[in-house]
Amino acid sequence: MAKDDPCGSGQGRLARYEAEIARLSARIVDLKAILDSQPDMICRFLPDTRLVYVNRAFAAHFRIAPERLLGRRLSILLPQIWRNFDGHCIFSPAVPDREVRHETVLSDGSSRWTLWHDHAVFDSAGRLRVLQSIGRDVTREWLTELALRNAEERLRLVEPPGTAGPLYEPVSARRRKPVVVLSRRERQVAHLIAEGKTNKQIATALNLRVPSVKVYATSIFRKLEVRNRTEAAAVLLSRPIADSLRLRLDSATGRSLR
Repeated sequence: MAKDDPCGSGQGRLARYEAEIARLSARIVDLKAILDSQPDMICRFLPDTRLVYVNRAFAAHFRIAPERLLGRRLSILLPQIWRNFDGHCIFSPAVPDREVRHETVLSDGSSRWTLWHDHAVFDSAGRLRVLQSIGRDVTREWLTELALRNAEERLRLVEPPGTAGPLYEPVSARRRKPVVVLSRRERQVAHLIAEGKTNKQIATALNLRVPSVKVYATSIFRKLEVRNRTEAAAVLLSRPIADSLRLRLDSATGRSLR
């Protein structure tokens, strides 16, 4: 007994307990630092949706200090997902995970799309104890996907009258009047925009002036109903359009538009 507890009266055990607590506290600090360095939003919450942990990315997304979020209900922050939450109707020990994507309107009125992966933790009796959610901002990917869906639904690129015929015509649009027409030069510029070329590079490749390229680009954006080069490239790189662009020949030079 003296060898295990040289100080007597349990002081040795107390010292070991304090050392273990200090070690665990240091690990918690290290773990928190790791979680705070992650770009994804991470939170843990109780079955009543009260938050017990948030990392910096989560707090930054909602523009609220981390300490002010603790104790708040996720059902208020994300009512589209967690309002009237009944964990046992969604999760079970056999199916503890799910993914959900939704739109968040921030305090300044802007919108962001987030993909959440939720994981539920159950005890040995099958009772829901705590949940963890990891969110990733997918605004750009989702808007690109929407642009591609809209393109497939309503976009039709055709040749001017009297030329070879349609450049791209989705099945859903074959019985409809064409809504978008790109000239031969606009198609050349569009192809290079899809490749990520700058206005200066496009001007050099097509022997144009940069202001002329800007005019063609603006016309293309307007006809495709997109706001910028990124959205235009997303539409133009959809497979049916991209394949048609690669096979199209420049009638003026006789060379491929590759």
